[in-house]
Amino acid sequence: MVSAVDKSVGNRVFVDKQGVIHGVYHGSQTARGLQRMIERITKIMDRLIRQDRPVRLLLDIRDMGHYDLPARLVEMHARTVLPFWKLAFVTGGRHPAVEQTSRKLTLMSGRRKEIRYFEREDDAIGWLSV
Repeated sequence: MVSAVDKSVGNRVFVDKQGVIHGVYHGSQTARGLQRMIERITKIMDRLIRQDRPVRLLLDIRDMGHYDLPARLVEMHARTVLPFWKLAFVTGGRHPAVEQTSRKLTLMSGRRKEIRYFEREDDAIGWLSV
């Protein structure tokens, strides 16, 4: 298992035993912090692609705080260019403003078929595994 923690915002990136990349957001997000997280995710994706393995990404936004406009632009860019096969978001289920913004970014990304939202992590893993 590969793991990395961003000390400034507490975000975490790791790969589980099934090869699913996990990104866990903690606290308020900045463009710089998100860019660092996306760079770590991209390195893992590149390795999976070189090994001819599926690229599946699970992003846990349950503990994500506010993210400003520059951070949203980084997020939008990532959704359009990252080479994932499937992307699952795990949410808190209460549909806070952060989740609503995330859903809007997904609609604008043009990749709605590859991106889904789940309230439970095990449901997200199940969808990613199919």
